[in-house]
Amino acid sequence: MTPITQIEQEFEELRKRSIEAFRVLDQFAQLHDQLEELTQTQQELDQYLDQVKALFKSSPAANQSLDWEAQLESRFTQFHAELLELRQNFEAVTYDVQEQLRQDKIQIKHLEQYQQDSSVSQDSNKLNWLENSMQDLSNLIYADRSPFSS
Repeated sequence: MTPITQIEQEFEELRKRSIEAFRVLDQFAQLHDQLEELTQTQQELDQYLDQVKALFKSSPAANQSLDWEAQLESRFTQFHAELLELRQNFEAVTYDVQEQLRQDKIQIKHLEQYQQDSSVSQDSNKLNWLENSMQDLSNLIYADRSPFSS
């Protein structure tokens, strides 16, 4: 495999990883939107709960209000747990994106270093070839003189 082919393959791998990173970023944005919606819903539930509590405190059916309050508190607790789960998913996706970007940066630096080393290596190979060619030419010249000097 030639160095150029290897570099092309590594760039293709980077392209694939970049596409995956953008896909993860899109999911990240969707999670963000869901979190905003859940936050708004939580605020609405808080307001509704406060209104219901105020109504029940002024209502003669205090026992029934306690049942409703318990149900609302239960639903609120469930909603809060779902919100925490979404936040954890959000953090996990954020970590994955950051890790992917870190790996891509490392690979890009590796490719840049490889390109630099490859070009230096190619220059070195060219110099070695030139030196060997000059040595071969010199050997041929001295080999051709030997029959004339005898």
